[in-house]
Amino acid sequence: MNFTKSVFSYYFKNFFELFVIVIVPVVFIAFTLSPFSFVGFLANYMSTPVSNFGDIFLSIVPFSWLGLLYFCIAVVLLIVFGSILFSKIEVHFRTGKFQFRPLRNPINNNILVMLKTVLIILFVSIVFICVGCLLVLLTHVIFAGAGNPANLGALLSAITVFAVLLLLYIQALNLILAAAADMIIMGSPLGVAYSNALKMVGERKFGVVSATLCPVLIALAFSAFGVFVGASWLTNCFALLICLPCFIILSLILFFRHYALSREDEKKTFFN
Repeated sequence: MNFTKSVFSYYFKNFFELFVIVIVPVVFIAFTLSPFSFVGFLANYMSTPVSNFGDIFLSIVPFSWLGLLYFCIAVVLLIVFGSILFSKIEVHFRTGKFQFRPLRNPINNNILVMLKTVLIILFVSIVFICVGCLLVLLTHVIFAGAGNPANLGALLSAITVFAVLLLLYIQALNLILAAAADMIIMGSPLGVAYSNALKMVGERKFGVVSATLCPVLIALAFSAFGVFVGASWLTNCFALLICLPCFIILSLILFFRHYALSREDEKKTFFN
């Protein structure tokens, strides 16, 4: 079974359980972080004058003090509920049973790993956003000139920049989450976990890319639809409901296949 089929099969079979765990952080992340906000930027790019880096950056990452407070809440929720999600899926893989209780143990056991993981993801995200903004500014100056709205050449260049960076970003995300799975389950130190994650992702490049690209493309379609109908927050929620569980599911599938561990949840029983 290829990775894409395996990820979506697990996602749809256990949608209710996954939904219950991720809905709270998803609502806050969609409201504060807007991970697909570059779609809205591209939609308005040809009518927005661009003079400097800040014009692009603040269009993608708008800032307010209230937004910063919500951002901090979203990060805390992501750490807590990400810990729960990793633990519950791992236990389901090992035992064949998806159990909501107990909740305290997975939070206590995984919280430090998820803290490090989320901080690394945030750092990588900021780096990618800054690089994207700089490259878009460069192409904008070349094709349209500073202080002018984008023309077709600048728009196509910006789309290309964001598409390439998005592919690189989801690969980085796969690596980070695979390392998180290794730290959570094996108790590996950070350096060892990333070394193992490189092997997990590197040995299965095409399968991993396809398994991550599919949910991301669906999420982008939701986000684009939200921009055009004026319901970005709602469609961002749908996008994150797909991406957040699917990325964590993939990281654990990678881990179990890398270490040749059997999955009890895939075994047929009398009732399925």
